[in-house]
Amino acid sequence: IVADKGCLKLHRLSDRICAAGAGTSAACDELTRITALKLETQLMQQRQRRGSTGSSSSSRSGAHGHAPRDPSPRLSAVARMLSREMRAEDYGSAFLVGGADDAGSGLFVVTPEGAYEQVPFAAVGSGMGPAASELVGRYRPDMDEEEACRLVADAVRCGITEDLGRGSFLRLWI
Repeated sequence: IVADKGCLKLHRLSDRICAAGAGTSAACDELTRITALKLETQLMQQRQRRGSTGSSSSSRSGAHGHAPRDPSPRLSAVARMLSREMRAEDYGSAFLVGGADDAGSGLFVVTPEGAYEQVPFAAVGSGMGPAASELVGRYRPDMDEEEACRLVADAVRCGITEDLGRGSFLRLWI
């Protein structure tokens, strides 16, 4: 995740969810601001409903009365919110949305066209080719936190060398 000293590329959307933006910084700032506000509104509405009904159960159900299980429902909702905003306007930005919710942790990529999907790893932005090459070559699902941080830092450094005009400041958010 690359950010120069005058431009934040990392955006906190909630206590446990962040987005990394690639594209025009003003567009990334606006999209993440809108998404964070919508997420907070959604969470407040859920808390109000729970308070008025006394229950937090979902009305959705699958086979045998069990609710279908989204691997990261809140992360998925955030990726969907970003996707809808990006389809409504041509922002030309891409995002990585990562974090944790009650169901676990995850990572989503949201493309400039508004498509989104859950992925084990991804790179976006002008240096994504070399960064993705590093990720593909070294990623393992069973990596510990230290190995994963080292891989991300190395991948970002590879991306920086591809696009020196974007700055060389590196910040990892865990």
